[in-house]
Amino acid sequence: MIHDFIWFFTTGRFCSSWVQAVAGAASLFVSVATLLALWRYVLDTRSLAKSSAEQIRIMQEDRAAIERRNFQYALDTLYRVREELEIYMSLFVGGTNKGLKPHKLCPSNWADVASTLYAFDLEVGKLAVSAGSELRAVDFTAKAYDMAHELSRIVELGKDVAGAVEKAKKRCKELADLLAVKTSL
Repeated sequence: MIHDFIWFFTTGRFCSSWVQAVAGAASLFVSVATLLALWRYVLDTRSLAKSSAEQIRIMQEDRAAIERRNFQYALDTLYRVREELEIYMSLFVGGTNKGLKPHKLCPSNWADVASTLYAFDLEVGKLAVSAGSELRAVDFTAKAYDMAHELSRIVELGKDVAGAVEKAKKRCKELADLLAVKTSL
């Protein structure tokens, strides 16, 4: 039986050169199919890389737009607070604020403003936190001033409010000046 099998491949219908030729053709076909599959993979990877780069660019543009909007919002808040400090000081000096409900000068979003300014610049962020502390001090002293009933306490707290407002105005001015310098660079 083995003898018949060997005879078939050596002297039979299939010559060994034909077997080698068919095996070589099959090997070539498998190699070409593999190369085509790899080429398709390369094209897919290239298109994925291009789309990923495009997505990253779009996300960076969106983030930059959000940062610009937040920064502008922070600047608007800062300038509004500076104006309110000026108004409050003029009311306080004129004595027309007694009996009015104390106006909260430190905005509730000041933490967002400070974090936006921290993202912009560390020094600006530190100054924004300091300005927020000064604004809270104005709020607390103004509330205590408004609730005072004794004349000596009113005079004492009036000086405290005036000092706190001046410190807050100074800190806000420093912050606005630093922002002007940093944004012009």
